[in-house]
Amino acid sequence: MISFISDELKEDLHILGEISVTLSVSSDAADTAFFAKVMENFADGETVNVRGSITSLGYRNNSPHRIKYKTGAIEKITIKMWAIDWRFKKGSRIRLDITSSDFPQYSVHTNNEGVWALQDSAKVAHQTIYTGFEHESYIELPIAYDA
Repeated sequence: MISFISDELKEDLHILGEISVTLSVSSDAADTAFFAKVMENFADGETVNVRGSITSLGYRNNSPHRIKYKTGAIEKITIKMWAIDWRFKKGSRIRLDITSSDFPQYSVHTNNEGVWALQDSAKVAHQTIYTGFEHESYIELPIAYDA
């Protein structure tokens, strides 16, 4: 798992709509999952889940059909989350965790190509997340501008 944590918020931040996480990734597996979870870290140390969602390389970017993945290739994937109305509090930090699973909420991915329910073995996958100008990774928050 890798975590990205913002600076302390200088004022409340109201979001309203769908959160989207775009990642430039590669893997040594023919298929694997990527899970993103957005949380609020309050100033007192408490952390709460705000929203999370998952995708796989085989069905990346909401494809209704399996897409072949060439191991080691860098792909841009987008993880879309259900709409939410949330106000991050002043003094909080926004935390984004990226991992390859969220069991038991989602079934464990075997990191093999094919129908998950028909898999009889699993393997460890090694993922890379790329950042920077050439291969961007970022979160989009639907900021609500209160009147």
